[in-house]
Amino acid sequence: MDINRSYLYLLLNIEVNMSEIQNKVVIITGASSGLGEATARRLGDSGAKLMLAARREDRLKELVAAIAKLGGTATYQVTDVADCAQMEALAQKTLSTYGRIDVLINNEFYEIAIDADAIARAIAYAIEQPGDVDVNEMIIRPTRQEL
Repeated sequence: MDINRSYLYLLLNIEVNMSEIQNKVVIITGASSGLGEATARRLGDSGAKLMLAARREDRLKELVAAIAKLGGTATYQVTDVADCAQMEALAQKTLSTYGRIDVLINNEFYEIAIDADAIARAIAYAIEQPGDVDVNEMIIRPTRQEL
């Protein structure tokens, strides 16, 4: 793997009033492992209402149970992000479950030399910004590398 070309691209659809994570409705794709799972755990612990999406239902069920055990709110929808109909169903289930969508974390993850929890902290930081700060996408590249 060429670390210089490793990157992570996240599309964050964040509405204006994002000053706190508590009670924000967040969809996370790719939530069954890695960055998606780490982000779900961090945001769930911070009081976000989560809709988790991935193809592996067994992993989604385990993650929803783990978040609920710690007092968080999460549900899931098995979703292949390459299928537009499944993405529409994900949005509709989120709306019917929580009544709105505040944040979409479209987790397109490539092998990367950054700890998943560090990226989850960056995502939480972006969501916590006051309403006059509009964060609508993040591109994260490793900044410290072995030569």
